[in-house]
Amino acid sequence: MKKRLLAVLFCLVMVLSLFATACSNDGPDGTDNSGTAGNSGSSGSSGSSGSSGSSGSSGSSGSSGSETRPPKPGPDYLQLDMTEANVYSDGAFMFAWEGSAKLYRDNVFSRLLWLDGTGSVTGGDLASDWTVSADGLTYTVTLREGLKWHDGVPLTINDVVWSFRSALRQAWIGVNFSNSFRAIVGAADFASGVTDDLPGLTVSGNTVTIKLEQPRSVFPYVLGQWPILPEHCFVDAEPNNIANYFEYWRWPIGCGPYMFTEVVTDEYAMLSIFPDYHGPRPGIEKIWLPLNKVTAETLVPNDNIDFFGTQNPAIISYMENYPNYTRYDVEVNYVRYLMSNTVGKGGSTDGTAVSDYRVRKALLHALDLESMLESFYGGLARQTSSKMSNANSQYWNPNNQMLKYDPALARQLLDEAGYDPDYDFVLAFFYPEQFAIDFVETMAYYWEAVGIKVRTVLFTTDLANQFYYQRDYDVLYAGLGFVLPEDTFGQLLDTSVMSQTLGSNPRWQELYDDLSTAVNQEARVKAAYALQDFEATVLTQIPLYHLNIVYYVNEARVSVPIEYMSEMRVAFNRHMELWELFD
Repeated sequence: MKKRLLAVLFCLVMVLSLFATACSNDGPDGTDNSGTAGNSGSSGSSGSSGSSGSSGSSGSSGSSGSETRPPKPGPDYLQLDMTEANVYSDGAFMFAWEGSAKLYRDNVFSRLLWLDGTGSVTGGDLASDWTVSADGLTYTVTLREGLKWHDGVPLTINDVVWSFRSALRQAWIGVNFSNSFRAIVGAADFASGVTDDLPGLTVSGNTVTIKLEQPRSVFPYVLGQWPILPEHCFVDAEPNNIANYFEYWRWPIGCGPYMFTEVVTDEYAMLSIFPDYHGPRPGIEKIWLPLNKVTAETLVPNDNIDFFGTQNPAIISYMENYPNYTRYDVEVNYVRYLMSNTVGKGGSTDGTAVSDYRVRKALLHALDLESMLESFYGGLARQTSSKMSNANSQYWNPNNQMLKYDPALARQLLDEAGYDPDYDFVLAFFYPEQFAIDFVETMAYYWEAVGIKVRTVLFTTDLANQFYYQRDYDVLYAGLGFVLPEDTFGQLLDTSVMSQTLGSNPRWQELYDDLSTAVNQEARVKAAYALQDFEATVLTQIPLYHLNIVYYVNEARVSVPIEYMSEMRVAFNRHMELWELFD
């Protein structure tokens, strides 16, 4: 423990010195450069930070954004990163129905509806028209005429129907998708294989009608998140496991504004404008993506990246040395938390130390989060008592009670739980950067101070299996980005893969049903509050802190409509027609 303490103290000193020179709250022009965007008003909207931002848009932080720079020469393509390393691994791109969007999938695939950054429907994408009945039980979606896939094959209503039917029978898809689609009339019997009939899905000409057994308030949002896939590309795939059909995912064919024109395995990919795209023509002809797990900041010194987002304060400090890149702080719903393995280690169902609520509560009381966040993030993060962590969101419950640092109470709770001080308590994580490693070691230090012997483990491969099936840990340090409360609380249902780790609690389904079947916004907000109240009494997912996103734009090379930017892991209209690459 002494060795760990010395290492942690050294890390804290390094972080503090880093922030003292580069992450002061006051910028050279006197504006507030903290990680919190300004008074943005409505839920989920991109807030403005600093004096240069206009109302309702994401403003720039720091003085570099106020200068007018001459265009800088460079390659004739937009240089992006992959947002997260697991978007591409083992020679294949991530499954498009996994849940989160990532920027590459926003550009390669299309959805039935368009969303803005708040999760609100703004119109049709593949759909030329759509309606919903007054009782919220019937949706009609009419496809545009003349749609095509990137390989030139026509995109028809059959692709839409196949996508719905296929999604219902997959081993796993994003929880919001599965929860919504299982509300389709006849979905339960169809998904289980009892019948091949799906009476809630009917077709007339170019229009599909979807009938639900009960309203799903999030259904329009799902239609704007979930991409349609090409049936003809999966003829030889295992029908219930298209996620692992390597022949497709190594070079995905979509119908979005960009198509893959070159993929060099584990090196790079090039996307070019799809000439038959149904929407506005993008403003930049080509996009380059690295596939060799290179991180965004390593591309910065030679101007080899034009746009990226980060939540890492070490990178934010590092970026102060590169004035070509303008910083924009965007308010989002993003939380770091601990996922409790209450089921059992090694694939067992024998339970763990955190199967006891008192131990989970002790973990929070043992952490001096206020000091940790100041030391590591310097104002970029704030402690939260709920996974609905954005205090500017209409869904955030103002009655949430923060569990304060109280090591004496933590020890008392451990004693009451009969905690064994020799128990091998495993804290797992999957963020490989040194900053995350140091933060994890600091948590371990605080827990050891109250009598928990901690072993930290970094997961680097086969993450889904490690998280949900092998489960060789007590708690997993993780992050969650979302827009609506259905996104986060849907993960706690028995239908979610997370139940393999968090365990089963039917009360979540009851509360979630109140949210998803709410008939108006007031009822939705009330249901979201109730979910947060229950969350505090269960703590299977232990909220730690809220983070916003900092976007960087190389404005010497590219112009980006930053006012449309939101949570980078969510599908929304990024208005690629307004992006411009300087000659």
